[in-house]
Amino acid sequence: MMNFQIKLHHQTKYCDPVGPSFPRAKKWKIEIEGTQIEFRAPKHQPMVKSVKAQYPERSYQYNNHSMIFRSENKEWVVEDKWENAILFNHDWAFNGPWFTGCLAHVSMSLLIFKSKEPNQDISYFHPRAFEQTIGDYLTNHYSGIKSGGKHDYTAPINWQSIDSLSVVAARLEVISDGSVASYSKDEYLFFPIDNQHFMVLSFHPSRSARGNEVEMDKKIGYKNLGALIDNIIGSVKVTLSPEAQAQQTKALEGLGDTSLVKEFPPMKWTKSKRDAVVNEDMRLNNSEIT
Repeated sequence: MMNFQIKLHHQTKYCDPVGPSFPRAKKWKIEIEGTQIEFRAPKHQPMVKSVKAQYPERSYQYNNHSMIFRSENKEWVVEDKWENAILFNHDWAFNGPWFTGCLAHVSMSLLIFKSKEPNQDISYFHPRAFEQTIGDYLTNHYSGIKSGGKHDYTAPINWQSIDSLSVVAARLEVISDGSVASYSKDEYLFFPIDNQHFMVLSFHPSRSARGNEVEMDKKIGYKNLGALIDNIIGSVKVTLSPEAQAQQTKALEGLGDTSLVKEFPPMKWTKSKRDAVVNEDMRLNNSEIT
């Protein structure tokens, strides 16, 4: 079975499109203020040749302009509350057999975020504070997207607390409501690197088939796309700098449970801008955080 990006025939039968080889993926190392972030990702192989890759610097410092933070596009968020810098961006095409061309693709970005109005009394290393931050991020990026008065997206889905890293981390999905919008799924990994900065590893898979997830699965398989995302997330390692380790130790002082919650149900968004309604167990206890 030959998989080429050149399209000469229409795909008529079910297939699992083939993407890049992960065993040959490059190991990327990024240092931010002494904290090291490692992951593996294949060579940029986009579906559209005009899509350019973004490559990281070997090291960054917050105060020497090696990392340029920018406000988010106000049309994409509910509140203008964070700044981010994109450190890495790659796309990968997944091709069908026998000249059916590109049938799917995955785009990946690694971004660093900071609040425009940071609270020096709260650390992203604190599990309750970080859960709230993730909820705020999802609300800010998805709750304002509506069709016919209904929210297009549901989040978080398939929440996973990741215990293999040296910091609190969570993996989750955001899925569109098939009754409102065409099906799509975004996948994320969130983790902090110091008191005031957190990383977002985002994946945006897409398949050239219409319908809901079940209907898509009957035409174009997700197995190879999902495997690439799993492999990249599984390759992530974080080694904190001595200063960041000290911040983490202080943030976790006195906590009996230093992990993230095992379950984070989908949020209910109201008409308010600050509208994340979470289970009572998920609400912040300010005296516990500060």
